[in-house]
Amino acid sequence: MEIIHKANIKEGKPLEKLTWMTERIIESLESTENALLFLVMIQASTSDAIPEEVKEVLTGENSDSPVMATIPLILDGQKKGEIIKEAPITLAVTFYAVIQGLAINKIHWDECPLPNANIILKLFKGA
Repeated sequence: MEIIHKANIKEGKPLEKLTWMTERIIESLESTENALLFLVMIQASTSDAIPEEVKEVLTGENSDSPVMATIPLILDGQKKGEIIKEAPITLAVTFYAVIQGLAINKIHWDECPLPNANIILKLFKGA
C-alpha cells in the first residue's frame, strides 16, 4: 500500500505515476515473501472462511484497498486523456488481477519471467 500512496502524491503525469508504481510492484514480486503477501490478499478477500466484515474492510467501496487507492490515479489519467474511458474500478481490478496472477506464478515457478511495466499498462492505453 505504501507504494500506491507514494504514487498518488508523486509529481508527474498519471500514467508516469502508474508506471513508477507498477515497476516497484513488479520489483517486489522478485521476493517470494512479497509474492506470498499478494496471495494472502487474494485468500483474505475471496475465502468463505473469512467473515464478511473483514472482506468489506479489505475490498469494500470505503476500504483502503489497493484497488480503491489506485482509482484516483486512473480517474486523473482519464481526465487528462492518458487512460481509456472504461469504469475505473474495472481497470483497477484488472490491473491487480494481473499483478496477483504474476505473484501466484512467481510463488510456484521461481524463474517465472516478470513483464516490464509497459506491458501491463497497455491495459490502460487506447489503441
